[in-house]
Amino acid sequence: MNKFITIFIASALVIIVGTKWRLSFVEEIDLESVYQSNKKISYLDRNGVLLNRNFINNWNLDQYMSLSEFSPFLIEAVISAEDKKFYNHKGVDWAAKVRAMIVNLKNFSFKQGGSTISEQVVRIIDKNKQKTVLNRWLQIWQAYALENNYTKSEILEFYLNQVPFAQNRRGFSNAANLYFDRSLETLSREEMLALVVMLRAPSAFDIRKSNMIESRIKKLAEELKLNDLNEEVVKGVSDSRELISVKYLINHLNQSISTERKVVKTTIDGYLQKRTQEVLQREIKKNKKSGLLHGGVLVVNHSNGEVLSYVSNNNNMNEIGINTITTPRQPASTMKPFLYAKYFSDGHLPFETIIDEPYELAFAGGVHELKNYSRNFYGQLTLREALANSLNIPAVKIIQKVGEQKFYHFLESIGLTLGNRSDEYGAGLALGSAEVSLAKMTEAYTCIANRGQCRQLKYILNERSKSLNRGISRESADLVRDILSDEYARQKEFGKHYFSHQVAFKTGTSTDFRDSWAFVFNSKYLIGVWMGNLTSEPMDNITGASAALKVAKTLIESERLKKDAFSFSMSRKLSLMEYCFKKNGKCQKREDYFYENKFKNSKIVKTKPVIKDFKLMPNQSILHLAIDPRIPKKFQQYRFEVKSETKAIRWFVNNKKVENKGKTLIWDLKPGQFNISAQSMMTGEKKHIEVYVH
Repeated sequence: MNKFITIFIASALVIIVGTKWRLSFVEEIDLESVYQSNKKISYLDRNGVLLNRNFINNWNLDQYMSLSEFSPFLIEAVISAEDKKFYNHKGVDWAAKVRAMIVNLKNFSFKQGGSTISEQVVRIIDKNKQKTVLNRWLQIWQAYALENNYTKSEILEFYLNQVPFAQNRRGFSNAANLYFDRSLETLSREEMLALVVMLRAPSAFDIRKSNMIESRIKKLAEELKLNDLNEEVVKGVSDSRELISVKYLINHLNQSISTERKVVKTTIDGYLQKRTQEVLQREIKKNKKSGLLHGGVLVVNHSNGEVLSYVSNNNNMNEIGINTITTPRQPASTMKPFLYAKYFSDGHLPFETIIDEPYELAFAGGVHELKNYSRNFYGQLTLREALANSLNIPAVKIIQKVGEQKFYHFLESIGLTLGNRSDEYGAGLALGSAEVSLAKMTEAYTCIANRGQCRQLKYILNERSKSLNRGISRESADLVRDILSDEYARQKEFGKHYFSHQVAFKTGTSTDFRDSWAFVFNSKYLIGVWMGNLTSEPMDNITGASAALKVAKTLIESERLKKDAFSFSMSRKLSLMEYCFKKNGKCQKREDYFYENKFKNSKIVKTKPVIKDFKLMPNQSILHLAIDPRIPKKFQQYRFEVKSETKAIRWFVNNKKVENKGKTLIWDLKPGQFNISAQSMMTGEKKHIEVYVH
């Protein structure tokens, strides 16, 4: 033992003597260089909340605090626990090192080192050096140099902001958010002591995993002469919740944002971004055994193009850095609405008929037998039914009428620039054989959702959004979105898919179940979802309806995305009329939209819609409702509905028109007496209910 002490003292003398001549082969530590080399743009959500908190291999720049902002109690506790002689030594506490060495020799271990705060700062910055004896001696010299170049306050401030905790967090401010989900200044003395104790071994003393830390907190409190501590610190800890992830959005923006900018306020809604992450991750986890591993979601305000959520989930492919939102994939049947929009722009209407029957297509040197997803053939159908049920054979027949090259150029006009020539896709273009990214498809869907007015996706708040006048007329867009929201027309293939308000959707499933797609929108918001496997391996019967649609439906039915949504408007050039659908020699009376003064001389029977049963539900003249004080106001609503064969309904509250033209009115409850009425826009018939809310 005496031998070890002799070696240690001799080595120490060498170092002490070396300090007088400032050994030139030792690189000094520069605190400022840490911040200069790690400058970055701060990205905020639309409400000013910081988004780009990436804790991997980064310094704490986002929540940096000056020394005066830290609690004096916390500073006292840190110095007591880590370096009692901090204000007295010149960088190294040799007495502490001797004590640590004696303890290590007695216990045959090397757990104690007697390091000062200055030495720890050196190691925080010089983290890449191996833990060799030589490097430890060099770091001692660097600690001396550090104290010569910086004040005690500067060194302590750096330490409090950059000392590492668990999960790659640095500094006490980040640690407070990690362990207690609160800001540092709101923590109690007990909670601050818990953070100080965890400095020595964040993993071993993790307060979220056990209460082994309590005895150490008590010991530190005794050193600080505190006798009135609450011993239930562990109960106040936070579950380590997943952070808002915007990595791929920031990568995307960094390619176009000027490096001169320090702060960028994005269009992202932080709450909605996190909610989208959770919903997508849950669906991926549920379908993992079926080969579904990855996904991407965009939530857009289609009226102005603002992107509210941008979620790319790669799971085990994060290191490759593939962005699921910008990676091209086959969109499958989600391409069909654009084909019908083009067909309607050429003057056709949803009531026209087409035959769904066995069909063969010559393509790529062979003959291919076309089938619908269900393997059923429905014979004579209207175009409304063909699109609503996403039938393949009618789509191929329509693209042959439109012309493959014309449809190809039409897609280019709405921003869908494809990689190959039109003749390389052929009629398969109608079935989504070309590869397109989720971002481009979502942007194209704004053309339909926003009534023919396409919007370029916008990521920066208050920047001018480009309004792209493209090739879809308002009437064509109105017809397509009305069809995609027709819950009756789609039942042949999709069954019953009900929403609480008027919502249009289109799903797609590529060959061998490689891609699951869904685009869902109401009068204000559009959601695009892709789910699949980035390796392009087939999934086990995962369709657009069984995966992607579930994610989109959950989001569109959230309170935030449905509260401002109304029923779809229709162009004044279109009138809802009754007509005769002839099948097997019989005339079925149906409703659909016609252009005014068109088909005057046709054989189609047109009259005003026959309203057999116009009822306002609930079917009573007086209704009494009560507000429940236990339920948040935003969730207290009542549903009124019209039972009628026509879809064109106008709603009134106290004789004031409500911007809602569908069969359903979701009404927010508030105390008072109200008159709720519904009127048929075709016949003028009106029904009302007196409502008393208590």
